[in-house]
Amino acid sequence: MRKTYYMGRECGAQTVEMRRGNISYISLGSVERPSPDEQAMGAPGWRFRPSCRLTGKPAKALADRLSSISIAHGRGEITAEQRLDATDRAIRAEG
Repeated sequence: MRKTYYMGRECGAQTVEMRRGNISYISLGSVERPSPDEQAMGAPGWRFRPSCRLTGKPAKALADRLSSISIAHGRGEITAEQRLDATDRAIRAEG
C-alpha cells in the first residue's frame, strides 16, 4: 500500500494505492499549519485533518490532476505559490 499526500494552503488530499497506479480512494480534508513558535518547539510542518473520501472514477481523476500539478512544480513550470493555489482549487472542485 502506498500513500501520497498533496497539500495546499487550506485543503489537502491523501491518495491510497493498493497497487501502483490503482487508486483505492482519496481522503480530502483541511490542512493545519503550526505557528512559528510551535515549529521552533519541534511541531510537524503541517497536520492533515481528513473529512471525506472519494472512490472510483472521481478519485482517479483527482489523483491524476494532483499528480500533474506536482510534476509541473518539480520541473519548474510553476512556482511553489502557484502549486499551493492549484492544489486548493483542484480539491475544492472535487470536494
